[in-house]
Amino acid sequence: MNCEVCGTSDASCIAEVEGSEMRVCDECSSLGTLKSKEVVVDAEPQKPSEKKSSSWHSSSFDGSDKVLKKNYGEVVRKAREQSDLSMEELSHDISEKESVIRRVEHGELKPDEELCKKLKRKFEVELFEDLDIDPEKFNGKEGKDLTIGDVAKVK
Repeated sequence: MNCEVCGTSDASCIAEVEGSEMRVCDECSSLGTLKSKEVVVDAEPQKPSEKKSSSWHSSSFDGSDKVLKKNYGEVVRKAREQSDLSMEELSHDISEKESVIRRVEHGELKPDEELCKKLKRKFEVELFEDLDIDPEKFNGKEGKDLTIGDVAKVK
């Protein structure tokens, strides 16, 4: 087991570090309260948990990479207003809290995939758009997969 603090491969203790129990090496055990000196061995290695698609990026709608539109709140608000619905009526219709609808419309909350599907069924609006990456503008990358460093904009 690796130490959850420094990463060395000899985590032989369990210590409480700032309120969390962690597997740590002898050296890092001094950073918290030592709970046990035993090595806890898992019967099977843990598999990484499957994450749902995040609200801002999804590949599950039609197989292509999509991102949440920048003006998603305005799209939802306009669709609701065109249907002459109040936030309260919409929240009741799609079984969501009114505060969730308000926060989405104001851009304070990015809707998850399930909420996007509810809104799409209700208003026939698309909150996702195709990911716009032009491989031609990345010199020396033809034929190679792009990395986050290729597309990130550093301020």
